[in-house]
Parts: sequence; structure tokens; C-alpha cells
Amino acid sequence: MFLSRMCLDITLAETKKFIHFQSYAQQQVNSLFASAIDSLLWRIDFLNGRLWLVILSPLRPDYQKLHEKIGFQGVFPSWDIMDYSDILDNIQLHTDYSFEVCVSPLPPSVVRHSDFQHISDIHDWFMKSGETYGFDVESFTSIVSNWHVINGQYILFAKIHGVLQPTDETLFHQSLTSGIGYVKTLGAGLMTVRDQYSVWQ
Repeated sequence: MFLSRMCLDITLAETKKFIHFQSYAQQQVNSLFASAIDSLLWRIDFLNGRLWLVILSPLRPDYQKLHEKIGFQGVFPSWDIMDYSDILDNIQLHTDYSFEVCVSPLPPSVVRHSDFQHISDIHDWFMKSGETYGFDVESFTSIVSNWHVINGQYILFAKIHGVLQPTDETLFHQSLTSGIGYVKTLGAGLMTVRDQYSVWQ
């Protein structure tokens, strides 16, 4: 598998469309690969003062065409790609890792859920989900959430930062490679831990 990222030029109209329309963004992400991929995870991150598209995929992405649409032109190499197996092999159980995830904790609905109206609801859901996904949450740094209407359905997206400890190797590897929560085809579900970003900082 490959973990990759591309820096986005937020001054471009095409980039703004990519950021604000998840279905369009998903189409563009799919276009990076020669064939359709079921196990494809992605999200948009703000890191070191720049906006990034981060992707986890079983095939190596070809960023050239997307770079021409929404990437920085001629400033610096716009994308990085790394072998994900090295990251997974170095995960240690019962060790603190800083994490970041963009997750949808609820299935899409034609009406806005009466539950999950507050940050505390997302906090409680993520704490309880740890057992299913093979980790214990040690602390939260921040939780930011927004409701989006996509194809007539309400979808809740939450960006969560914090510290966790892996407790089950199989479940935790599955969480990192297959994602967590719902609507994984719309930019949710990808969780990364600090070691995955250290080479990029």
C-alpha cells in the first residue's frame, strides 16, 4: 500500500471546488489510478501552513494531471509517495501515538440526526469505538465537526486530533488500512498516527 499527499493551491477556483464538493473530489481522487479501487481512503489536511490531499491506496497514484489542476506550479515538488508497509511494521502496542482522523460517526440520513449535536457526542462515540478499532484513546487535542448535505443526505464529518495507544495489532492495522466510521468514499475514515507524518515535517 501507498501513503501519499499532494499540496493544494488554495488560490485556484478548481481547488475551491475540490475542497467544498466531496463528490467532485472523490471523482478526482479516483482519476489518479488506472483502475477502480474499493479500498481507497483520503482526506484533506492542514499541515505546516499548507493544505494537503492525503491518500492511502493499494496502487501507486499518478498525481500529474491533478497537480496541473489544483497543485502548486513550479514552486516545489507538489507530492510525496511512501511505502505504507514500513509504517505498519513499526507500530508498537501500548505506545502513545499522536493521531489525526477525519471521520463520519453516523450513516448518511435524509434528515439531520437528533443525536450528535455536540462535540461531546463525537467524543463519547470515538472513545467507545476504540475497542472495535483496536486502540485506547489517551487524550483529545481537538474535535471540529460540520454537517454537509450530499446528494440530499445529511452527513456529519469530524476532524479529531489526540493521543492513542494501539491495543490489538490486527484490529489496529485494519483500522489504519480500511478506515473507520462511515462514508469512506467521500473523504472520511482515514486515520494516521504521528510516525506517518514525521518524514514529511
